[in-house]
Amino acid sequence: MAVLRIPSEIVTITRNKVDGLTALCILLRRLAYPNRLCDMVPMFHLSTQSLSQIINKLISVIMEEHAVLLNNLNSLQWFNREKLEYYAQAIHNKGAPMNNCWGFIDGTARKICRPSETRRVLFRTQKVSLHKIPINNLS
Repeated sequence: MAVLRIPSEIVTITRNKVDGLTALCILLRRLAYPNRLCDMVPMFHLSTQSLSQIINKLISVIMEEHAVLLNNLNSLQWFNREKLEYYAQAIHNKGAPMNNCWGFIDGTARKICRPSETRRVLFRTQKVSLHKIPINNLS
């Protein structure tokens, strides 16, 4: 927690209070796994409004402390034109159709509205065979 300079307690505008570690867990869960705030309620026992405010507050805290790293990408030694061209060429050499792509957005196996029991199967990055996904669980 000290490395990220996250305070020991996060207090939102409506006086929701959580410890810094819990706030970080909420933020990481929201960013790392495609889910809605209502899906996080049972896990953290907080309302969707509280979760949203905690996430927004922690992002503000992180940006206040570390925005300088994102505001000037030219200052990063590993992030330069030559390296990006190298990464893009390596990806293109592996069969990617474009020659200027150096990163990918993680996506779902197919478009769905609200997964339930099959969530982990549907949101992994590998291809999923349709016969493995029970249709009755895709409501």
